[in-house]
Formats: sequence, structure tokens, C-alpha cells
Amino acid sequence: MKKTNTNPTSSASRPSTMRPITASSDLSRQLAILTKELRTSNSFKQKVIGALITGFGTVIGATVLVALLIFLLTQLASIEMIRPMVQSIVEIVQTSPK
Repeated sequence: MKKTNTNPTSSASRPSTMRPITASSDLSRQLAILTKELRTSNSFKQKVIGALITGFGTVIGATVLVALLIFLLTQLASIEMIRPMVQSIVEIVQTSPK
């Protein structure tokens, strides 16, 4: 009578692409890689670069929004009813200290 292998962890039941973790060195190597990635992503340099990018993005976005608002207000200045209000807003924006 032939004996069949019923062990679920045997190499016959596992797909060929899976590789078992056989040694603690493999686990410690993975832990070292993870630690290095965490240090890199939490570094001071990474945080400063992220803050600078966020700051520049905010300034550029605000500039575009203010320019769009001024453009729309100057277009609305052609309406007689709201012309004085629009002109005073445009004048305040243009004469504000830079």
C-alpha cells in the first residue's frame, strides 16, 4: 500500500511561486528593510521638503484664486447697479501694500 502525503505544508501542496520563511535571518532582513524605509520617510529632510512643497502649492493656489476673483469683479463692473461696490473692491486690492 502506497502512503500519500497529507501534510498541508509539504512542497507538493504549495504553489511553486510561494517560498516559506525558513530562517530567522530572512525575517530579520525584512525587518531591517522596513526599519530603513521608516527612517527615510520620517526624516527631517523629508518633512522639510514636504512642508516647502505644501507652502508653494498654497501660495500659487491662492494667487490663482485672487486673480480669478479680480477678473470676475472687473467683468461685473459693467453692471450699473453694482459698479460702485466692485470699483471700491478693485481699488482696495490694487492699492494694498505689496
